[in-house]
Amino acid sequence: MYVNAKIRGRNIRILRKHANDWFNDAMQKTVSYIEETKWEKADQKVIIEIYLYYPNLKTRDSHNMLKIMLDVLERGGIYTNDKYALPRIMDFQLDRSNPRIELNFSLFRSL
Repeated sequence: MYVNAKIRGRNIRILRKHANDWFNDAMQKTVSYIEETKWEKADQKVIIEIYLYYPNLKTRDSHNMLKIMLDVLERGGIYTNDKYALPRIMDFQLDRSNPRIELNFSLFRSL
């Protein structure tokens, strides 16, 4: 997903083209979701239920995608800072015809 680069004498990690395309698409979907549901940008903890639908049986670690996904949701406007994200991977399964990530959001209510 990332490639190491040296820019102005500094070592940084930048997104590969495929990952950058995914990031931009996911951000557009996030903005559309916010407009459709009238979600208010949260500055408190947000529970994120995550359902993964993979395109094939390749072995994957479901948690490897969390960093980029949480960054997308921050930039897209779900919360003010991804420190408020409480990601919960609920399930993963195969769906060759429609691979995707489904998310459910709710504000965290402490007892």
